[in-house]
Amino acid sequence: MRVAFDTNVIISALVFPSRLLDEAFLIASDEGNRLILSQYVVEETIGVVHRKWPEMVDTVVSFFNQLDFELIEGRERQDDPRVSIRDPKDYPVIASAMNGHCDVLVTGDRDFEDLTMEKPIIMTPRAFVDTYGLTQR
Repeated sequence: MRVAFDTNVIISALVFPSRLLDEAFLIASDEGNRLILSQYVVEETIGVVHRKWPEMVDTVVSFFNQLDFELIEGRERQDDPRVSIRDPKDYPVIASAMNGHCDVLVTGDRDFEDLTMEKPIIMTPRAFVDTYGLTQR
């Protein structure tokens, strides 16, 4: 399974660590699964952390350097007819997940709730862990 994470999930995992988010990352990196991140999400994460918690930037960069993931390059076009999303800033996240052939997009952003598509399935971290978690195997 190919799993993409949105910026808000990564920031939450770094700034507000929890067992739930730790397990979500473990599942996405577990055998047979592949964590997919877009260049946009990586840059946005570093930018948000730089603005809000500048003392944590080195930690975030180190996190990305140690994390095993596939990087989806580039910013996606804003006029893709496959997606209509309320917040245009979220478009690169969903477009990258689609272009990266992701099965699941894990996000806490409510703007994604209105999207109806077969793939990727859009899930909150809780739903992702409840569906694919270690206790479900």
